Order: sequence, then structure tokens, then C-alpha cells
Amino acid sequence: MGELGLNPTYLAFQIVNFLLLVFLLHRLLYRPILNMLDQRKERIREGQEAAERARTEAEQLRAGFEKQLEESRAHARKILDDAAAAAERLREESVANARDEAQRILDRGREELRAEMAQARRELRQEVATLSVVVAGKLIQSSLDTEKNRELAARLIADLGEQS
Repeated sequence: MGELGLNPTYLAFQIVNFLLLVFLLHRLLYRPILNMLDQRKERIREGQEAAERARTEAEQLRAGFEKQLEESRAHARKILDDAAAAAERLREESVANARDEAQRILDRGREELRAEMAQARRELRQEVATLSVVVAGKLIQSSLDTEKNRELAARLIADLGEQS
């Protein structure tokens, strides 16, 4: 080996130094770098999982909010429909009450008219009877007694009542 210009002890020390350097580099640098890269990869994976969980949770929250919003809208529509129905019932009741009141007023007016007409007929009959007696007394110019006049007036009133 000496002919090749190599010193065997020096070469052995170089090989031992090289193996020691490889061992130290592997032990001191390569493993910590690999560990650091593995930890970084794990943090990235955890971050991605956390982001996925957050996205899923946000989607669930959004779906819950949309459901609540739809329920609120349905509730508002129901309230509006109920209010419209109540207003329609109230309007119908008001119209029915107004019709009933108008009918009562008409009925009362008819009754009053009938009563006034009956009163007017009675008064007219009395007036006709009185006038008939006066006219008959003047026409006959006879001495009919008062009792006869009353009988005549009663017959005249009865005849008028039958005719009307």
C-alpha cells in the first residue's frame, strides 16, 4: 500500500474518522431533522384535521341557522295567516252584526208604521163615524134619538172595517 502512496494507518484513521463523522451526523443532525420534519408533518396533518372539523362544524351551524330561519319564516307566515283569518272573521262578524242591526231597525220601523197605520185607521173610523152621524143627522133632519145614532154609527164603522 505504500507503493500506491497510501499510508495504512492514516487510511484507517481516515475511515474511522469518516465513520465516526457519519455516525455523529446521523445521530446529531439527521435524526433531529427527521424528527423535526415528522413533527412538522404531524402538525400540518393536525391543522388540516382541525380545519376539516371546523369546516364541518361551520357547515352544521349554517344548516342549523338555515333551519331556524326557515322555521322562523314559517312561524311568521302562520302568524300572518292567523291574523288575516282573524281579521276576516271580525269583518264577517261586523257585517253580520250590521245586517242584523239594519234588519232590527227595519223591523222596528215596520212595526211602528203598522202601529201608526192602525192608530190612524182607528182615528179615521172614529172621525168617519162622527162625521157620518153629523151628516146623517143633517140629512135626515129627523129626531132620531141618541141611541139610534150610536147604533147607526156602529153599523157604519163595521161596514167600513169590512171594506178595508
